[in-house]
Amino acid sequence: MVDFLEIAGPDFQTRFISFQDSKNDDGSDSEESLKTLKMIDETIKFQ
Repeated sequence: MVDFLEIAGPDFQTRFISFQDSKNDDGSDSEESLKTLKMIDETIKFQ
């Protein structure tokens, strides 16, 4: 599965970032995906 997230910039330009994840057999997010999103949440400052 691939998720695309829109990032609107202060210069009125739009950027996109995508994340690909191989889901677990039960459809839940993989451990790698959860760790990656946690790291992004802890290290990127959104304004």
